[in-house]
Amino acid sequence: MSFFNVTTLVFNCSSSLSTSFVPSNRPYVDFYHEPEKITILDPEVSFVNLSSNGNNVSWSFGDNQISNEWEPIHTYDSLGWF
Repeated sequence: MSFFNVTTLVFNCSSSLSTSFVPSNRPYVDFYHEPEKITILDPEVSFVNLSSNGNNVSWSFGDNQISNEWEPIHTYDSLGWF
């Protein structure tokens, strides 16, 4: 647990308050994709999102395509490293 001293200044009068909180609600980001090996014969990729403590997501697939879906499915239309 962390303790912080907060000071407020209003019209040249100050007051001080000590409070404690746990800064543990940071977003946790983790995902994996299926299938493990992507080929030109099977270019569709499902992204499984294991993230937590976040409301919004933004995926960039490396081929100028993006998605805001929680667990998107993306089809690559060319060979390359993405």
